[in-house]
Amino acid sequence: MSAGANSTLTTDSNTIDRALAQLKDHSVEFARLPPADKAQLLRECIAGLLTEALAWVAAGAKARSADLGEEWLAGPLVTVRLFRLL
Repeated sequence: MSAGANSTLTTDSNTIDRALAQLKDHSVEFARLPPADKAQLLRECIAGLLTEALAWVAAGAKARSADLGEEWLAGPLVTVRLFRLL
């Protein structure tokens, strides 16, 4: 079943646009960080992500009518893996 087919969630595009603009504004700052500082920031991101992972999985599974295991694999686990690789 497609994600959008049964989703009753709405996205506030202004909020998303502001968050993306903020991310872009800080991208050069992040690129210029020493590697040790980048690693520390990414470790902090992992910790923050893990505190929100259960809610992320639950919301994603509900929105997509997906299995919780699938949602873990498509969301928090792959994101933590990406952060670790970075």
